[in-house]
Parts: sequence; C-alpha cells; structure tokens
Amino acid sequence: FEKETTEELVKKAEEKVKPVYLVLKKGELLVKRGERVSKETARKIELLRSEHPRFKSLNKYVSLFLLSLAMFFLLLKLYKITSPSAYTFKNVVFSMSVVSLDIFLIKVLGELSKLVAETFNIPGSTHLFYVPVVSSVIFASMFITKKVAVIHSLPVATIPGLVYPKPELFIIPVIFGSVLSAFDSRKYRSRNLIYQSSAIMGISVGLMQEVVLVFSNGLKFVPEMIALPVLSLIGAGITAVVVNGLSPLFINIFKFTTDLVYMELINLNHTLLRKLILKAPGTYSHSVMTATLSEAAAEAIGANALLAKAGGLFHDIGKLKNPLAFAENQNNGVNIHDKIPPEKSVGILKSHVEYGEELARKYDLPQKVIDIIKQHHGTKLMKFFYHKAKQSGENVDERKFRYTGPKPQFKEAGIVMLADTVEAGVRSYKNKNGGNDIDRLIH
Repeated sequence: FEKETTEELVKKAEEKVKPVYLVLKKGELLVKRGERVSKETARKIELLRSEHPRFKSLNKYVSLFLLSLAMFFLLLKLYKITSPSAYTFKNVVFSMSVVSLDIFLIKVLGELSKLVAETFNIPGSTHLFYVPVVSSVIFASMFITKKVAVIHSLPVATIPGLVYPKPELFIIPVIFGSVLSAFDSRKYRSRNLIYQSSAIMGISVGLMQEVVLVFSNGLKFVPEMIALPVLSLIGAGITAVVVNGLSPLFINIFKFTTDLVYMELINLNHTLLRKLILKAPGTYSHSVMTATLSEAAAEAIGANALLAKAGGLFHDIGKLKNPLAFAENQNNGVNIHDKIPPEKSVGILKSHVEYGEELARKYDLPQKVIDIIKQHHGTKLMKFFYHKAKQSGENVDERKFRYTGPKPQFKEAGIVMLADTVEAGVRSYKNKNGGNDIDRLIH
C-alpha cells in the first residue's frame, strides 16, 4: 500500500468532481396546498430554511416597522406645513387610522390574490400581485382637505410597496392614481361621486402599471399586463365599498360633516325649518333669502356654497323663542320694543343667538352650522337701542349693547353675516325709489 500515491490520487479525483448546486428561481412555486411533498421538494424547502434563518425575517419586520414610523412622522410634518388649520388631534388620529386600514387591506387582499392565482393556475408572477386600496385618500378629501388627501398617498404607497420585489410597480402607480382621485373628488354631493373617484383611481393605477411594465420589459407581452390592471379595478371597487360603508361610522365617531350632510339640511324638510314656517313666517322668509344670497356669494369666491346655504337657513332659529320681538314677524304694526327699556330689548336680541345655539345642539346640527349661528352677528353694536339709551342722559356702557360674538372665524360665517345684514337692511328700507339707493345702502 502506497499511502502518499493513494492520497495524491484521491486529491486529483476530488478536483475533478464539480460541486452540485440546487437551482431555485425567484418566485418559483415549490409545492401547492394539498400536494404530496417529494424528496427533492423537501430538500429545496430545507435549503430555503437554511438560507433564510429567523433573524433575517426579524430584521425585515424591524426594518418595516422603522420605515412605517418614518413615513408616519413625515405624514405629520407635511400635514402641519401644508394644512396647519387642519392639524388637530382629531384629524391626526383619523388620518393614522385610515392610512393603517389601507395598508392592512392591501396586504390581506394581496395575499388573497396570490392564493387565488395559484389555485386556478393564473399565469404571471404571483409575488407581484397586489390589490390597491386608497380609501384613506378619499376619506381625507371628504372630511379634511385635498392637500391632506395627497399626503395620505405617500405612506399608503410606500409602506406596502417596499415589501414587493418590484416596488416601482406599486409605488409609482398608486401615488399617481391617488393624487388624481384626491383632486377629482372636489365635492361629494352624492355617493355616485365616491364611485367615480374610485374608478378614476383604478383606471389611473392600471394605466401607470402598463407604462412601468413596458419600461421594464419593452413591448414584450407578460401576463402581468392583464392581471395587474384587473386587480387595480377590483381595488377601486373595494375602495368605493369601504368609503361608502365606513363614512357614517366615521361621521359619528369623529363628528365630521360632508356636503352630503349639508344637502340633507337644505331640503327645507328639517323639523326646525317647519317650526319656523308656522311660528315665525317672516323669519323663515328672511332666512331663505339670506341662504340664497349666501350660496351665490360662496360660489363666487370658491367657498363651500352648501355650508353657506345651510348656515343661512338656520342662522335665526333662535327667534322661535320670541318671534314677535323681531320686526319681520310683526304684521299688525305693534312693536313690543316701543314699550320696554332698550336694555331689555338688547337682552331679547342677544338671546336669539344663545337659544339658536341651544336648539342647534338639541337637534344635532353640524358644528360648522352651530358656529355660523353663534357668529352671524359678530360683535356688532345694536345702534338703534344704544342711541335710544343715550337719549336718557345717563352714561351708557357700549359693550352692553354689542352682541357677544365671536366675530366670524371662517369664510362661510362671514358671508352669512353680510347676507343677513344686507337682506334685513333692504327689507326694512322704506324709500325704495331706485336701484342706486339700494346699491348705496348695501355698500
């Protein structure tokens, strides 16, 4: 036995043997649910487990968690910069909730789409399949502002998108479709507009996916060119259903109001308006005219015309407490203020604002309408009774003859105050000899 020669021969033999590799393609289906696992498949699974130890999966989830924190922090910063007036605790909590809901739905529906594709052997790389849901964008557009809606598209597109093998197939199309959907949904005056905005999102995402796929693969046809746009349209349908289904819940929880709520208020069938017709017909007529003026003015300057009209209709409901104390309801020529001191008259006039707010809360009117009721006189001086009190020769405190306010805090409240003043002034104007006099009075 020649030991050295044998070892040399063994070494040469080892060098001739090439290493054996097991080839696994990315996205390759190893085994379907219910199939028997062969020895070769079991070996592949074991090798995959050895190549992907648990700490790598843990790193992935930790990284995703940190990314989510970073995106939510960015959301808050952009929120504060672009829409400081909307940056409230209620709105921030709402934004976080609906963005998280979208991310959850995208993940769950994406896994479901992969399972369906594998079960029915649908061609295409199932690891690229996803169902985009951007209900948070439409919710923000409805309840907060369009700027905030656009900001919502960033975390909704980025956080789930970076989990997929080709992030550009998710992030770019979803951001593009979300922005178009946010700006399309200018005013939600009917539920059909929600479906319209969702459809625009789905079509936009699908078209952008085609652009990205062509950029990646050229004009070569791949199954994803059909599968992904179809899933985008399904996502649009799910978005519309989620928004329509959860809107009433969010309105009740967060006390939001939408144009749909104002549309219901201005149909003149509200209990308070029916009471106004019966008990204070003059005030009702005045309120309808004020609402008409307010609506036209709001449309002219780009304010919320429905809110302005609703505020005009309900601004004087406090006069139900004592209708005959107000000139528009005094048809017999008797004015109770001729027989009482000016201080008492001022108290009666002030009380219609306080009682109006009380009635509005009792009948659960939207907060913006309540604010218009409180602000529609601002801190104006009741000049007639102030000068009447001064005629007594005593020192008169002007502050006691002013409404308690506050002054209008938003455009629609200011419009209603002006419309109320103009309508009341023109109604009581006695020398109506020509348009120029009316114009001068209004000015």
